[in-house]
Amino acid sequence: MLRNSTTPLRTVHTKSHLNSVLGFPFSFAHLFHRRAFSGDDDVRRDNCSLVLQGQRFLIYSGEFHTYRLAVPSLWPDILQKIKAAGSNAISVYLHWGAINPAPGVIDFDEYRAVELLYEAAKPLGYGLYINVERSAGGIAYWVTSEIAGPLRINAVDFRASWQDYIQGIIEQTARYQITEGKPVISNEYTQNAVTGAYFSELEAAYHNSSIVVPLTYNDPGEYSTDACGPTAPGYENCRQLTGAAFESVFYRTPWASNAKLMGFYTLYECGAIPFPGVYTSHDYGGAIAENHALTDKYTELKLQGLFLRSSPEFYKTDRIGNSTGVVSVFDSAAFAVLLRNLDTPSGYWFGRQTKSTSTVITNFNMTIDTSAGTLQIPQVASGVTLSSHQSKVIIGDYVFGTHSSLLYSTASILFAGTIRSWDVLFLYGDADQEDSPYVSFTTAASDNQSIVCFSPGISGLVTVFDSLSLVLYADTVTAGTFWAHALAGTDPHANYWQIGTNSTLLVGGPHLVRNASLSASDTLALRGDLNSSVRLTVIGPPEVETVMWNGEPVDPDMDAALRLTSVGAFSGQHVLKSVGREIETPMLEDWKFATSLPEVDVGFDDSAGTVMIHTATNNPFKPFYGDGKVLYGCDYGFCEDIVLWRGHFDGTVNVKSANLSTNSGEAFAASVWLNDHIIGIWKPKYLGGTDDLFVFPNGTVLIGQDNVITIVQDNMGLNQTRNSPENFKSPRGIRGFKLNNSTFSDWKVQGKVRGYASFQDTTRGIMNECGLFGERKGWHLPGFDTSSWASRGFSSGLPNDSAGVRFFVTTFDLRVLDGFDVPMSFNFDLTPAPYRTFLFINRWMMGKFVANLGPQWKFSVHEAILEYLEYQGTDTVAVALWAMESVPISPRLNITIDSVLNGGVGNVVANNPPWGSRGRL
Repeated sequence: MLRNSTTPLRTVHTKSHLNSVLGFPFSFAHLFHRRAFSGDDDVRRDNCSLVLQGQRFLIYSGEFHTYRLAVPSLWPDILQKIKAAGSNAISVYLHWGAINPAPGVIDFDEYRAVELLYEAAKPLGYGLYINVERSAGGIAYWVTSEIAGPLRINAVDFRASWQDYIQGIIEQTARYQITEGKPVISNEYTQNAVTGAYFSELEAAYHNSSIVVPLTYNDPGEYSTDACGPTAPGYENCRQLTGAAFESVFYRTPWASNAKLMGFYTLYECGAIPFPGVYTSHDYGGAIAENHALTDKYTELKLQGLFLRSSPEFYKTDRIGNSTGVVSVFDSAAFAVLLRNLDTPSGYWFGRQTKSTSTVITNFNMTIDTSAGTLQIPQVASGVTLSSHQSKVIIGDYVFGTHSSLLYSTASILFAGTIRSWDVLFLYGDADQEDSPYVSFTTAASDNQSIVCFSPGISGLVTVFDSLSLVLYADTVTAGTFWAHALAGTDPHANYWQIGTNSTLLVGGPHLVRNASLSASDTLALRGDLNSSVRLTVIGPPEVETVMWNGEPVDPDMDAALRLTSVGAFSGQHVLKSVGREIETPMLEDWKFATSLPEVDVGFDDSAGTVMIHTATNNPFKPFYGDGKVLYGCDYGFCEDIVLWRGHFDGTVNVKSANLSTNSGEAFAASVWLNDHIIGIWKPKYLGGTDDLFVFPNGTVLIGQDNVITIVQDNMGLNQTRNSPENFKSPRGIRGFKLNNSTFSDWKVQGKVRGYASFQDTTRGIMNECGLFGERKGWHLPGFDTSSWASRGFSSGLPNDSAGVRFFVTTFDLRVLDGFDVPMSFNFDLTPAPYRTFLFINRWMMGKFVANLGPQWKFSVHEAILEYLEYQGTDTVAVALWAMESVPISPRLNITIDSVLNGGVGNVVANNPPWGSRGRL
């Protein structure tokens, strides 16, 4: 049934939590009212889509948290890959806690940079949102301990806490708004009933500033099944489950719902930002893997993205109905939805199996209404075929170029548009299926129409028409090797598709096309990656005479180009650049080791530790029991990863046991020592805290002397809200302590040197280090002298199979020539055992391996954190090995080269400051 009114602007996102500020949204539920722009409106919306500078836009975006990738010169690598998939926007999260680590401290240096991100986005033509699985949802650690009331409400103290951060973001962002000719078109946050007043205050802070672009918010409360728990399948298996076949069905479903602002959570993520709900990796099964590799998911995402970019009439549609009453489909196993443009006859039928989980091949016919009347299609093929887990868009009255159209097509569209003055259509379909387009070319002299049927078995690229227009067809695999790269225009928004340029060229063959530019001398310069020698195929401006690939000329094959088309084609074989020599996988050997838990030694001097004297706390979760002292880490400046606690008491014959209650987040661990004897451990899978009685073994209490209970506790990060603004404050530390027949004389705590208020390593930031003795001494830093340490193989574990913590350190040289992208990973043996490791590469904490839980065992390390000799020299690997029990363990660690690619993003800059004694123990 046809409706007279248009449907509201539809949005979609795959996941949404409480979000904070900034950027180009990956999903919208509403655009707020905003102050009027000076001059014409640069950003507006109606019931159909966003309109930017007068151009209607379908937003096709993905998630990329730049602060997780600690090498800013690698950000363009990810941005280029997202852009090449047909995306026109990215959702960028920032991290309050990283930027504002202490009261009054604002740090936009290094990976915390905002302007650097905006500058990286401009040449790619991106429009440019904060939260998700991060410690405390991104709220600064100090806020969780120093603010008395609930967070994310309109209380005076909380309002004061975010002012510096928000004003800093405003200052960094204002001159990058679209009104200034730059990429930012929106700021984003989510509200709910509890946080509504705070939400209004935050909105007012932006409106009362130089920010003029509209604000948005997400639909709160959406969630998904996690893949990261100890019994979960892990992100790689998640990627397989939600692979290309999944995308084919479920990523087109929002299109059929008339969504016009879409974002994918996630496209690329990495990194260890502590939060109990995830492990070190934040890969999430994205289309771009944590090691930057392009996956099968990426190819399908690109095929969909390039179709959307080619189909501007789809940006203004109404949802007409489906096959329950409006669309006629002659097979109950198939289901279709119809969307139609509000101004033109253009129609879009979305076909899928009625049961989206079906693995049965379905072949169906259907009736469509077109400008030529009602047609039963396909007219010359046997039917529309859907393979297992597949959906298709059947288009009708589809205009491409200046004088060409498709009356209908069951073949999919990779690209449709104009290349210079030439109408170009690139169709594709599965090699084992039939496809049928009905093509029309109109000129002043004639109107030519043709129905084509592509039979099964077509492989490679074939030319269908090469006269009035160029029509190409390829099998799906071949189509996936093509890229539709925009050529910059001369407008101030030169790189922004639709606004500054509509010029495109097609390039087939390479693993990736990063950049394309056309010089005044008619030379086409392409940059990208190769994983093998390939035939480069270019459909571009006819004046192109020379093609360069990464600065090297490509030998033309004129015959091959002419077989493709008589105008504007280039073909040539390009040989993979030789690596010159085999890239050798580094061997991790010649380990040195030293004890990193001297705190359990009798007589250890802990006078430098922080005395815990607080008897009150801003935390709403009060201690369970004790003598009135508050033993919460964040109350003393120690919030993240390992914190050590030392409780002193006088030894008597009557002291037999202690009750201890800890809280550290899901999957935490802790070891409990009495003097130099381990008396118990905690290592629960799912519990965030425990309460236990520890009985002292005979002879462990030193009668008449000072005794110390030492607790080594691994904090898994702070909680998110979980529907309560107080849940951020769930404490990390000791919530109860009690001796039988005695009392503790005092408690001391030790976390990272100087805590969050004055931590030393501002380059790597607040979340990089914790409180182990070796970290406080700087043993994980490049250049620390380990020559006096003992030698011991890492796989030998701890001496005498004892419990405790040891640092293992080794170095190696890595030789990789310029012009190669060589992602590498560090891999632990996943044999279950009661130990944890903390992996440092050149001082950066790159992984926490939990051997008794998993599931993560592989840790990707980025170029420039892992230095090539071409940078400045030797790489340092330090592993803190924490054996929680006195049992034999045999940890193993090796490096693997994940792939070798010719190309890479180039100009990658390392920043790994070496060891220095200042500020260390």
